[in-house]
Amino acid sequence: TSGHNCEGEYLVPMPEVFDSCGSPITIDVTYPGGFIKDMKVATKIKLLASNTPHPIIIKATDACFNASQISFSVSVLDKTPPTVICKGQTVAGLNSQGEAYLYPTNINDGSYDECGIDSMKIARMVDGVSIPDSLFKKYIEFNCNDAGKSIMVSLRVWDKSGNSNSCM
Repeated sequence: TSGHNCEGEYLVPMPEVFDSCGSPITIDVTYPGGFIKDMKVATKIKLLASNTPHPIIIKATDACFNASQISFSVSVLDKTPPTVICKGQTVAGLNSQGEAYLYPTNINDGSYDECGIDSMKIARMVDGVSIPDSLFKKYIEFNCNDAGKSIMVSLRVWDKSGNSNSCM
């Protein structure tokens, strides 16, 4: 996929067909979400990204209505990570028990993915170290030891295809 939608383009090839009687041949193409009647040249179609392949059927029919068809599948995969946008600065105030909780929604500032966001998690930053997925949680807890400190956090967003991206 690419661009601003959850779909991909596929160029349906123009099949080589012949009729032993020499009559004109009509080529029709059926695909999820559309139909091309009497295709004359290779034609681009749009297909939604999906976990299942899309069936494409090309049917050739002569003037006497003799027909032959071929079918095949096309897969459109989402390989584009989400666009992750973090707020510049967030202040977490401690409650009367000396605790504060920071959730992904507290620092998310409009993250999106054209194929859909699956989940968001948050983690404390560690200087110079890439944060593994296992350290991202549903929330971060702060306590009195963190009072008055600037603590960097990272927001990681996963889309429905398992692609991820982060911001801090």
